[in-house]
Amino acid sequence: MANFDRINPHKLHSARRAFANAGVSVAAWADANGFSRTLTYQVLHGRIAGKRGEGFRIAVALGLRRATPMSMEEFSRKLLKTNLEEEKMT
Repeated sequence: MANFDRINPHKLHSARRAFANAGVSVAAWADANGFSRTLTYQVLHGRIAGKRGEGFRIAVALGLRRATPMSMEEFSRKLLKTNLEEEKMT
């Protein structure tokens, strides 16, 4: 998985700390929001990137990913930048 796909480890740590500080269990939060407990734990620990489907919805609900989809123009710019960076590496 490329680095740009991963959720920032500092954000993950902050989200886990927020649960501890609030005294709310991850399982209770997942149940209250209609999410899979297993997927919620996986997102919080960076085991899945939360790029699609329920994992994405969990990451958005936790504030780890932005909710608004990219415009095609923004996507094209990001794709071009990534391709140029990859070319520099080779």
